[in-house]
Amino acid sequence: MPPPGRGNSGSATGTLPSGPGAPGWIQTLRLHRDPVGALQTWAARYGYCFTLSIPPVGKVVVIADPTALKELFTGDPSVFRAGEATARLLPFLGAGSVLCADGEEHSRRRRRLSTVFRGEELAGHAPWIAELARRESGRWPLGRPIPLLPCMRAISFQVITQLVVGSLEQERVEELQARLDRMLSGASILTSWHPWPSPLRRLAPHGPWARFDERLRAVDELLLEEIQRRRTHPDHASPGSALSVIVQAVEGIATPSDADLCDELRSLLIVGYETTAAALAWMTHELAHQPQVVDRLRVETAAGEHSLQKAVIDEILRLHAPVIDAVRLLAEPVELNGLVLPAGTVVMAAPPLVQRRPDLFADPASFRPERFLAGRPDPYSFIPFGGGLRRCLGASLATLELRTVLPVILERFELRPAGAEPERARLLGTALVPAEGARVVLEAR
Repeated sequence: MPPPGRGNSGSATGTLPSGPGAPGWIQTLRLHRDPVGALQTWAARYGYCFTLSIPPVGKVVVIADPTALKELFTGDPSVFRAGEATARLLPFLGAGSVLCADGEEHSRRRRRLSTVFRGEELAGHAPWIAELARRESGRWPLGRPIPLLPCMRAISFQVITQLVVGSLEQERVEELQARLDRMLSGASILTSWHPWPSPLRRLAPHGPWARFDERLRAVDELLLEEIQRRRTHPDHASPGSALSVIVQAVEGIATPSDADLCDELRSLLIVGYETTAAALAWMTHELAHQPQVVDRLRVETAAGEHSLQKAVIDEILRLHAPVIDAVRLLAEPVELNGLVLPAGTVVMAAPPLVQRRPDLFADPASFRPERFLAGRPDPYSFIPFGGGLRRCLGASLATLELRTVLPVILERFELRPAGAEPERARLLGTALVPAEGARVVLEAR
């Protein structure tokens, strides 16, 4: 990896930093198949600031320097436009999503949703999340290698559905998850990541674009049914859910349309369960390779202590960042740590890259939770949930799930690795997941 401070610099006129010269579609495929390896390879060649070609979005400047990241996350949100950048890269989240909004509109939506995702509000959910983990884990097979990612997705989806949509029949929860999984898997997801021109869609009416659009409509069909049920029968609503909060009449704030509300729910479900499920899978998979850490965790838990547990969770989020990026679109020319970038540039903060810098984290490829027992790192070198005003709305929920599910697993199972080394990451939907599904062997304790 490049030494600290090495990197590209644009000219005063706003020349973009250098980057790989391969065709954009090849760069995009590399990011999907081996995101961490690709980013590290490019950083070793070009430094901690380089330019990628992501068709048809165009040039994307990747940064992994804490000083530049601080400027990116704390800069004027009217200049560093997160919503517009997200809408460009992930158009399937929808224009009605808080993630694709900017300015006062974003602030208003986030304030309403924050009542659902506040840490103090979420703490009361821990008992039923633990019970859910016990019930689901009772179905996991023992004594042979199994992929835990699907198991964790089942837990995480039920949690996020309860908080976003409210109480649903189990059959509807499972059907909604199945439809979302179909939408976010397979070759068609590659076409969804970028706003491909409509002429290309018309040229391939039965191709991957059509398949993805069909799967998205199937998801929305179920969500729209729930929206109509809540509007028609508000007395049946789950009062703490995001859906109930949004449809409540608030003086001076118009109730969103069904289409915008559908976008909001869909985006919250997608980003709220994929990334948390990935973190849960990485945590269990990594601990299967760390029996000494597991022993220490059990001793600590028996003593009523939690410092090592917190350090383990932080180290999982550092070593296995659940997302590849946090993006901003520059509304005007900007200088980031001496680098001049022109208006219209998409800037991508890369957690998997900055959190593996050897000048910031000693032996960065190794799982060493004790590094977090010694003190907190620079806040802009540890960014699993992004930063600034756009820090992940569900960060407290993700942490709660990790903190709640981990003791259940350690209480019920001995963990054995299914392979010699932890799996590499690949991109699935919006999350960085174990490439083989986090395969482990479970034995009853």
